Amino acid sequence: MDEFREGLGSTIESDEGSIRVKGRAGLAVTFRGRSYDVHSEMMNAPMSIVLYTSTGGLAEADALPDLLQFVRSGLERGGFTVDLI
Repeated sequence: MDEFREGLGSTIESDEGSIRVKGRAGLAVTFRGRSYDVHSEMMNAPMSIVLYTSTGGLAEADALPDLLQFVRSGLERGGFTVDLI
C-alpha cells in the first residue's frame, strides 16, 4: 500500500506518483511514470468527489485496477469521499 503525503498546493504524492486536483473538475495523475487526465467532479458535500471511470485517463489506462486504487487511496488520504461512476 502506498504511503501518501501532501505535496505542494492541491497535490497528493507517493513513491508511485502524484494526484493534482485541478479545481472543481479534473485530476492530473502521474502513476508509475505515466500521466493521465482523469475526469472527475467535485460534489456538493464538502470534500466529496466523483471519478468517471468510462472516460478520460481511467478509460484509457492499461492497468485500470491499480490506477483506480491509487487515485482512490490518495484522494481518501487527502480527506475526500470518493464515488465512482
